[in-house]
Amino acid sequence: MKITLVRADPAGNITALVTTPIAPQDYATVSAYILQHGIVQAQQVGFVTAPRVGGAVRLEMMGGEFCGNALRSTGLYWAQNQSMQGTCSIEVEISGAHWPLTVTVDPVTGFSSAQMPIPKLMEEHVFYGRRYIPVILEGIVHLICDIPPQEIEALDRTMLEACERFRRDACGVIFFDAKSKSMTPVVYVAKTSSIVYEGSCASGTTALAAVLAYHAADGVHTYPIRQPGGEITALVRKSGGRLTDISIGGIVHISEQSEWEIPVSDNYLQTRQFIEGKSGM
Repeated sequence: MKITLVRADPAGNITALVTTPIAPQDYATVSAYILQHGIVQAQQVGFVTAPRVGGAVRLEMMGGEFCGNALRSTGLYWAQNQSMQGTCSIEVEISGAHWPLTVTVDPVTGFSSAQMPIPKLMEEHVFYGRRYIPVILEGIVHLICDIPPQEIEALDRTMLEACERFRRDACGVIFFDAKSKSMTPVVYVAKTSSIVYEGSCASGTTALAAVLAYHAADGVHTYPIRQPGGEITALVRKSGGRLTDISIGGIVHISEQSEWEIPVSDNYLQTRQFIEGKSGM
């Protein structure tokens, strides 16, 4: 099977955007092959497809999860592909969200800012002796904590249990260092049994910004958050003591389109084993 894809780099969260039409039943197998063979050094895979609910374009993530970085990457890719000029807004559909979200981009500079769903903050939960603040978004739950990743035991079991407890397709753990205003994101996707230490995480940034803004006054608050692969800035609006709008933005680099041969049939067993976690990422 020949496919075409572009490499999107939103602050180090490398995403392979597959632009060839692919049958949904092949998403997991194609994704596994791309990740297993290090194609474009992708950390995750999304499939550009036709819109369903009124957007200009739709992206299906490899595990059906929501991803803010992939969302803003798709908006920028679409604007560049359609030869749009100047700052423009695109309504982008993405798995894990029930309606199109606005992505504002500059096709020349590569700046892309995405409207994010308003997250829901939960009371502290304990997983395997550690306390976390769960933040629920469409398709994913993020667990916010303030300890280094190396101090966490049972991280894989924690994320699996969180997916089940909060009925989400994916779980992130966001390790936040308040002193340096930096975070380290780790994301688990249930369908592909994959755990990735990401270069950056837009939905994780959104979740963290919601926590940081919880006790803030009404108004507009900006939170630049350093991450392993770069910086993402969250813009939070509060009114009446409630979050009313969150967007995240920064530079995204989109490569030229490239073509790859994916021997799906010949490697089905190998990729299926990879999906099931029998061989690691």
